[in-house]
Amino acid sequence: MDTRRSVLLSSTKLRSSSECVSSDITDKQSPSGPKLRPKQECLPHTTHRELQAKMEAENRQWRKTIKPLLDTENALLKVSQKDSLASVTCLIFVFIEELETFLSQRDTTQLRRKELLHKHWTERVWFPLQSRVEDGCKYTIRHIKKLPQSDRPFTESVVPWAKTPLQVSFSYPASASRKTPVEDETEGRELSRLDTIPYHVKAAATTDGLCHRPTCWFSRCGCPQ
Repeated sequence: MDTRRSVLLSSTKLRSSSECVSSDITDKQSPSGPKLRPKQECLPHTTHRELQAKMEAENRQWRKTIKPLLDTENALLKVSQKDSLASVTCLIFVFIEELETFLSQRDTTQLRRKELLHKHWTERVWFPLQSRVEDGCKYTIRHIKKLPQSDRPFTESVVPWAKTPLQVSFSYPASASRKTPVEDETEGRELSRLDTIPYHVKAAATTDGLCHRPTCWFSRCGCPQ
């Protein structure tokens, strides 16, 4: 195996050297001079596996180098997120406290306003009205105080009908009524006389039997023209 590998390496060296020499000869022998060609560089004689191993080692080293930076960045992000969450919760608590204080102050001010309104109404309306009522009823109250106990109304010693005199109902005997022939004739005459009077005269007639309308032309009404 070692001999075969050495043979392969020597053959590859010969090929690469021959290619380089042939390219130089062709450039020299060309009549138009050397042509512009990309510079051919000979690769190092390493296998693909060695290059892959080298790249993997470099990647590992790069990852080892950058890992602390990534860790610190992630830690900072977590801390910033925690700080932001804590700040938001603090703001929410502060807002709730301020809202509670505002609502309590508003309730207190409304209650105080109602108390002041009641006080002003009592001082300016109720007390003057009460004093006027007492001044108007003082003679009645004095008279009730001077009455004896048996004559005072609205007491238990008084009879029930004396407490509510408006509810007392008295029964009077019905008066007997009769009609005479003279009264019947007078009623018939009055009815016949009223039937002959026009409607507008009857409507405008007064207790004295005269019509006081200025436009009345009836001869029997007797109103002054």
